[in-house]
Amino acid sequence: MPIDHVADVSDPYNLVALSTNIFTGRIDGQSGVKALGSLPETQYRVTTGLNVKGTVPQTVVLNQQGGRFGDRYISFGGDRPLEIGQWYLFFTRYLQRENWYTVIPVHGDKPISEADANNNASALIDAVVRIVG
Repeated sequence: MPIDHVADVSDPYNLVALSTNIFTGRIDGQSGVKALGSLPETQYRVTTGLNVKGTVPQTVVLNQQGGRFGDRYISFGGDRPLEIGQWYLFFTRYLQRENWYTVIPVHGDKPISEADANNNASALIDAVVRIVG
């Protein structure tokens, strides 16, 4: 399914502005699949590392729009499923009624090493911190 954002989230400034929470985290496992609309959304258990924008607890539920529908994987804008065990820099929006953080499709999950995920001085984290201000 093509993605239609109000803002061009391929621009890092727009991605940061649209995000309520930016943090690093490791995907520990899938915790569910739920459809809030007509398409599936996949939830993951995540152990968090650094808070870059906003504050998140040490473990969160991360929601990714897209998921299995029968024998097919349906995604937004060609987004790929998150990988168990991988560390990411997440750009998210918090959904209070579900108590989860929805990753912004396509541009909202940047794979990073565990060392970089826990290092404020890593190039990627530093670049985002400079945009956040």
